[in-house]
Amino acid sequence: MNFLGKNNLIHSVCDEPQAGEGSIPLVPVSTREDKVLIRLHGRNVHGWLNPGHGQKWREVRYLYDYNEKELNEISEAAKLLEKSTDRVYVVFNNNSGGHAAGDAKQFQQMNGLEFNGLSPKQLDLFDGGF
Repeated sequence: MNFLGKNNLIHSVCDEPQAGEGSIPLVPVSTREDKVLIRLHGRNVHGWLNPGHGQKWREVRYLYDYNEKELNEISEAAKLLEKSTDRVYVVFNNNSGGHAAGDAKQFQQMNGLEFNGLSPKQLDLFDGGF
């Protein structure tokens, strides 16, 4: 964290399965005052440990649908980061099963977030257009 801060780099706060050695815990700390990124990979421990072989490993690893309790945990982390950072960006990367958009929409509703000026094509991403 010190290195990132000294070099004005953004700490990417990760949520991923806690699958033993090498797992990155969710550390809600910002290294800059202007922005921080939360990247959500899902919590599919089985898929993380046994991603298969070949090009389909991403499909296995990121196959996950967050539940309400988990989204609340992430929401609390985002609120904590909001106290020390101007902008908190949240990216759902649990996309292999099409869960990212639904989880993002639920997260948006839970936190009372509204976005203005989005193009209609962007809005279609959140209307179950799969």
